[in-house]
Amino acid sequence: MLALTGLCGERLRVDADLIQAVEGSPCTVVVMADGSCVEVSEQVAEVAERVTRYRAALLAAHAEVAPDAPLADIKPLPLAR
Repeated sequence: MLALTGLCGERLRVDADLIQAVEGSPCTVVVMADGSCVEVSEQVAEVAERVTRYRAALLAAHAEVAPDAPLADIKPLPLAR
């Protein structure tokens, strides 16, 4: 989960795996896989950096838990439609 900030300063948690797009005009809008949108105060580049760090942490944890398992064996979960 990503920690983000809503436009009114509220703390939000967003599932990084369900982000479909991040748009930035005029405010930053996170578009989720189900089509819902969340407006946040972070810039597009910051949201992208947080997603990258989140996924890197997952890969690092995988390497610690199963160092001999190839990453190619990791399959994404299907999205609920």
